[in-house]
This record gives sequence, C-alpha cells and structure tokens, in this order.
Amino acid sequence: MIELQTKNHKRQTIAHWLQENTAKLQNLAIESARLDCLLLLEFILEKPRDWLFAHDDELLTDSQSERLDACAKRRADRIPLAYITGSKEFYGRTFSVTENTLIPRPESEAIIEMLRDINIKTTINTVIDVGTGSGILAITAKLEFPDIHVSATDVSPQALTTARKNAKHWQTHINFKLEDFKKDGLPKMPKTRPYVILANLPYVPRKMITSPEILKEPGVALFSGEDGLDHYRAFWQHISDLNNKPLAVITESLASQHRPLESMAKDANYKLEKTTDLIQLFTWSDLRTKI
Repeated sequence: MIELQTKNHKRQTIAHWLQENTAKLQNLAIESARLDCLLLLEFILEKPRDWLFAHDDELLTDSQSERLDACAKRRADRIPLAYITGSKEFYGRTFSVTENTLIPRPESEAIIEMLRDINIKTTINTVIDVGTGSGILAITAKLEFPDIHVSATDVSPQALTTARKNAKHWQTHINFKLEDFKKDGLPKMPKTRPYVILANLPYVPRKMITSPEILKEPGVALFSGEDGLDHYRAFWQHISDLNNKPLAVITESLASQHRPLESMAKDANYKLEKTTDLIQLFTWSDLRTKI
C-alpha cells in the first residue's frame, strides 16, 4: 500500500488540504488528482463545490482531516473514486456502487437514448437487462419509461444485492434474477409480448489493462477472453435459438469490436441500425421498417 504521510491537521485549511493532496496524487500520475480531491472534500464535508471555494480558508476538524486522509490514501492506491464514495451518477441520478459491481460509464447513457428512439416509434412492452450489475440501466429504463415492464439478470449475487438496493432507493419495481446466461442460456423471454434486450456484457480483452484502476473492478464484469467477445458469442447464439425474438438488442462494445459483433448479429438475423463509439442498436426484421 502506498503511504501518504500524515501531519498535525489542527490548523489545516480546506485550501491547504486540497493543494497538498492534489500534489501527492499528481506525483502518482493520477491525471484527475485535483478533481478527485474536490470530490472527496464534497463527500466528507457534505458541501457543494461553490461552498468549498467560498470557504477554503476554513479550518478542518481533526475528524474531517482523518477521514479525508484515509480517502486520499485509498485513491493513492488507485482505488476508483466511486468505490471510495460508494456512489456514481448516471443519467442525472446517483446510484450506489460497491467493489462487487462495475462502475457505470457515462458512455452507457447512450443505451437509454437508443431505447428512447425505439419507444417513440414502436410499442415496447418489456425490457430485459442481461448483466445488470448495479442495476443502473434497468432502473433508469423503468424511471424513464414507467409503463414498460423491466426485468434484469446477473451472474453475481453481490451485484444483485446492490441492484435491489438501488431499485428500492428509486422506488422502482424490477424483477431481478440470478442467472448465468453463458452457462444456462438466456432468461425466460416473453412468448408474445414485444420486448427489447439491453446487453452491456463484459467486452474487455483479457490483456487490455488501460489503467491500474481497472484491476480494482470485478474481472467477471469486465473481461471476456482474448478478444473480449466470448460473452457476446454465447449471447448471440442464444438469441438465434429463441422462438420469440426481441424486436431490438442494444449492446456495448469497443469500436474495434463493432465489425465482428455485427457479423454475430447478422447470423442471428439482426441488422446494425445505429451505433455510437461504444453502443450499438441491432433490430429484428419485424422492427426494421419502423425505426
């Protein structure tokens, strides 16, 4: 563990703590050092940023300094900030996250936007979120489209505990179920109702380590074989075997994976309709004329 030296903080101001710990994190090549320290101050002091700047000459209490230093030590050990604060914002709402769940990325918000486009142009009865993690996609879908039935699955019981906590906080009814689709196949799908599948599955190649922080997130939610596509191969094969297929499937993957993912979808009789840097919308033939 990286040790950050401690001092007597009895006369340490907010400004001094911010300056000192920003420098320490910068020396460890943490690019977001100042922002991270500001977020830690907001978290511990429970004050907005404009208040911090207006009162940066105020002295921290010993308790505040101790808690801030403990958080800074964890960040110095490359623990992601969301795990330190226990929360992450997604689509304008704050969700609980733990070290058993993947940290939501802002790029994933495009999944909700694509779902919105579909919902405007055709009738969706059900949304199924495969690999829900902390539940943010399923819960956001339910909050944005209250009339749609939403269910969600995950292979991790710990992740589902967090997802249920988030659903309770946002007062949403989501049918969560523990399932390993790679091993047991996809969850039971509606026999007749039009539905959409959200599949933000693990897609990081095994050897693709982009930062020390990524190693702190659960590998089961990130990595998927040598090329990152093992989960999607199994997923699209299961889609092919379904009798009542989803009207649309929305996935997340690396830009370099778009072409092989499109090929998998094509084999299941799905067409790529829309894509962003990370998000892809695939449609079944029944929906193609409507969107």
